[in-house]
Amino acid sequence: MEKKKKNICLIGAGCVNLITAYYLKHTGCELTILDAAPNPLGCSWNKLGCTWGGEDARMFTLTEADNYNQKTTPHNNESNMYFNQNVKDLGWDARQDISTELEKKWINHYRSVLPHQARQYEDSILSFNAESRNLWETMQETDAELFEGVEYKEGIVRIYSDEEHYRSQLARHSHLGSLLHNYPTLEELIINHPGLENAVNNKGISGGFKTIGFTVNAHKFFSKLVDWLEQRDVDFHWNEKVEHIQYDKSGKVVSLETPKRLLKSDNFVLSLGAYGSELLKKTPAKGIIGGVLGAWLTIPNVSPKLKHPLKLSRKGHVTEDANITIAKDKEGNPVLIIGSGYGFTGTSPHNIEKHQLELVYKGIENTAQLYFPEAYEQAAAVSALEKTQKYCIRPWTPTGLGIFESIPTVTGGHDTGGFAQAPSIACAVLASFSDTSHPMHNLYQDSGWKKQA
Repeated sequence: MEKKKKNICLIGAGCVNLITAYYLKHTGCELTILDAAPNPLGCSWNKLGCTWGGEDARMFTLTEADNYNQKTTPHNNESNMYFNQNVKDLGWDARQDISTELEKKWINHYRSVLPHQARQYEDSILSFNAESRNLWETMQETDAELFEGVEYKEGIVRIYSDEEHYRSQLARHSHLGSLLHNYPTLEELIINHPGLENAVNNKGISGGFKTIGFTVNAHKFFSKLVDWLEQRDVDFHWNEKVEHIQYDKSGKVVSLETPKRLLKSDNFVLSLGAYGSELLKKTPAKGIIGGVLGAWLTIPNVSPKLKHPLKLSRKGHVTEDANITIAKDKEGNPVLIIGSGYGFTGTSPHNIEKHQLELVYKGIENTAQLYFPEAYEQAAAVSALEKTQKYCIRPWTPTGLGIFESIPTVTGGHDTGGFAQAPSIACAVLASFSDTSHPMHNLYQDSGWKKQA
């Protein structure tokens, strides 16, 4: 007798659920995917979530989704201050409205993380990055066509404005096994990456090295993945928001409710990004996911063209960390996408103070001007800089840990570095459905938050 295929409904069509759907489909499941936003093809970016509303760029490295709590002693009143200072003062607070009680609790929980706990959280996060590396490589071998025509670029060059920071990070990546090649002099860096000569001449780089990692043009990649899933009879329903979770008396989820219907399925998977606070109110994940804004700017990739994506660190700058992705625009022109900035929006992804957002944009413009002056001048000459400005709201937690919760028939695989860790999250979801264990089930649990709930 033929075994009945498991029917699974995934809520959210961002990167985590799309990769999860890919894995589930390989096991033969029947899938339905719903998203509250419109179909991203032809839709304005500001109506979409993080995956589709952000720019056409995503990066994998072994240190993505890092923990941002202080990891050195002593821990005192000056520790873990990012969310207590606004963007102007080199903090992360970009909110227009004052803190709600839940946001105060969230920030206090972030501030309470001790250095030894932060180091433990970081170890957990990095372990899933390492697992995902192998899974991404297997995916490239198994379904290579997904990575064709999406500007896949391998190898990440990390550059640092501060020499001490460069030295410490060189030691860290060497310890993690992430280091591919160090450039002991700036002359060697320029020889290998001539597109960085202007940045060196402008005193923007004190050192650099190359590490394991890759980038893709994310919208192109995930469009191909949506096509791949649809060709295998996966049903997509855009613009359909799940508003309620229906439980029976035992606490088992029996259905989800949208304005159009009741959804019934063998299992549900929820990955809602920073937009699911209302739906998660009666789940163990209630209140723990906040929003952190990141912004984007696109400039031409001019001669000598950059050939490897970058991670840039500018100590003491308003947009301190930047990912620079090699891409092609809609007309096929070579461009660089600069993604940077941190702006806490709290429990509402729409609670953004305009001036703080403008400071983030100005910070990215300054990075473009200093590190790629010719490209910056080209874009400014045709008033193209402002036209390429975008932002997205990333899901965030006080500890940096992802959230993995299972209640009867519902699983949530959700993380602040969703693209990088998506294959690992997918494996954790599959393990949950087969009643087997995965380290994420235990490590992505914030017991301290639950004690306060």
